[in-house]
Amino acid sequence: MVVDHPYFIIGATTAQVENWAAQGAYINFTCSSLEGLGKNGHVPLAVLEKTLASVPDDRLLISTDFGQPYNGSPVEGMYRMIEILIKDLKVPETRVINMTHGIPAGLLSLE
Repeated sequence: MVVDHPYFIIGATTAQVENWAAQGAYINFTCSSLEGLGKNGHVPLAVLEKTLASVPDDRLLISTDFGQPYNGSPVEGMYRMIEILIKDLKVPETRVINMTHGIPAGLLSLE
């Protein structure tokens, strides 16, 4: 099971997200939901930070959800998110690669 837009659409708490991940769900954090990144973004950076700290590496994935005319390019959105993860939040590059490539590829049986 993939929980998509946990904070943006569903309105979950970080405790709920942690619980779902502990039960085996994958958590998909979308770039466009991050405050200041997407036009619809209202999830504070602190929530992403807490999610990164509390959801196991093998249960968290990052996708863009950009591409709407008002949000712009999915490539640019993902680039900006990766920049935030690495430069601002100091997430190791190997973890970023796993969240943006490894886990999604595994879910689609591409690896």
